Amino acid sequence: MSSNSSSRSIIEQLFDLLLRPVTAESRAKARLHLLDWIGCAVIGSKEPAGKILLSSIDKLNNGEVFALGGLGNILEMDDIEKQALLHPGPCIVPASLQCANERNVNIETLLDAIVRGYEATIRLGRALGVQHYAIWHSTGTCGLIGAATACAAILQLDREEFSHGLLLAVSPIFNVFSIKSCFHLICKIICSNQNCYIANNPCYTQFLVFGIKNQKGELIRSLFLQGSNPSSS
Repeated sequence: MSSNSSSRSIIEQLFDLLLRPVTAESRAKARLHLLDWIGCAVIGSKEPAGKILLSSIDKLNNGEVFALGGLGNILEMDDIEKQALLHPGPCIVPASLQCANERNVNIETLLDAIVRGYEATIRLGRALGVQHYAIWHSTGTCGLIGAATACAAILQLDREEFSHGLLLAVSPIFNVFSIKSCFHLICKIICSNQNCYIANNPCYTQFLVFGIKNQKGELIRSLFLQGSNPSSS
């Protein structure tokens, strides 16, 4: 590793890596992953958990992205990356769709963002490996970073904004604290904010009851982690 790369944070190195142009082949694959997620989400919406998610649209701020964040993963039919031990699609695609819709970008920008989100998620999942998966739900942890990366691409964030955005995105899960200057205060605020949001979210209560009755704790944990809105970071 060169002294130049060693002086930069992992997030900064990731940002530079993702500056590469997206190839036509990768964009075509992203289109297929988008269609695959849509199919999984439509089928998932018919399930009891899907109906709970859909009920959140009118109850919550950003209810659409909260609902979309779980629908694609309900039946475990979504895409999988075996080496990374995770499902990229249900985190990256809905976050990208919501952000793209808010920014009114074209399909090429959306597909490029999905590609970059997939790359960030898969690279991280492979790097963390089975040791991480033994304790953490990699789709939720690595997928959150991928979703934030995809939204950052749509928002055209620069290196500093990208770094801060990813740190803010992961702070509610990892409780990131060691951040330069007073920026850690914002992360602490978001952690508290996220805890209050979860405690007062009626859909989480319904999921908890649903999970206990159906003994699907893994499903509930997946939906909890995917319910975040990285585009607001």
